[in-house]
Amino acid sequence: MLKVAIGEYDTGWQDPEGSLARAVELIEKRARAGARLVVLPETSPSGFTMSSDYAEPQDGKSMQAFAAAARNNEVYVLAGIATRRNNKCYNTAVLFGPDGMINAAYDKQKLFSYAGEDRVFSAGSDPVIFDIDGVRATVFICYDLRFPLLFKEVCPYADLVLIIANWPEQRDKHWQVLTQARAIENQVYVIAVNRCGEGGGLRYKGGASVAFQPCGEPAPRSDDSCNIVMVDPGKVSEVRAGFPVAGNQSEAESPFGPFPRSWRASR
Repeated sequence: MLKVAIGEYDTGWQDPEGSLARAVELIEKRARAGARLVVLPETSPSGFTMSSDYAEPQDGKSMQAFAAAARNNEVYVLAGIATRRNNKCYNTAVLFGPDGMINAAYDKQKLFSYAGEDRVFSAGSDPVIFDIDGVRATVFICYDLRFPLLFKEVCPYADLVLIIANWPEQRDKHWQVLTQARAIENQVYVIAVNRCGEGGGLRYKGGASVAFQPCGEPAPRSDDSCNIVMVDPGKVSEVRAGFPVAGNQSEAESPFGPFPRSWRASR
């Protein structure tokens, strides 16, 4: 069983210092409540800005802050960060281990051209699988959610799908339906963490983050403000065995390494 904390919070707008302070406080609280993994929204330090000024190298301030928070609280932290590598910017989900080291990273594959994301960021090309205490997990970012084939490629090898987002309130109905659909069609846990508050002229609905079981039913959460979800890989196997979906390869070995190629030399 893996205790995953939904780390929804108001990331603010182009204010890394303020956002990181709130994120660190949230991580500390979730860790005290027993979480093993804390999941934060997309582009947590800056909000979903199209300014490349907020893209960081691997040793950037936000990277260091999240690494320290993971290490100091002995938890895994998954955070969305705008990153810069080889003179390109990426919208990245970075997994920090309890030792503060980068355990995995995923670059968003489907860029939101409606907002001009494709003019600032480069698209990723690889899915990622990582293991936390025997739970196999994968991660996607916001607009990726609208492309089910991305999920079909990797979900047979996963127990848990994590989705981090800046998904505006005006399209909340889409968010609710699509996240549940990904759980049902892939027979996998889905935990999708959105931001709340306002930023860049958009509103983000508080409490919109969701968690679904592999049968598609809402996953129970802790009855406090920490929003901790229990992920049981045995339940994934049970659901898949009870109602086999054609082509399901849940027992197969993943063909994906723990890092996209561009992150193989991570620190």
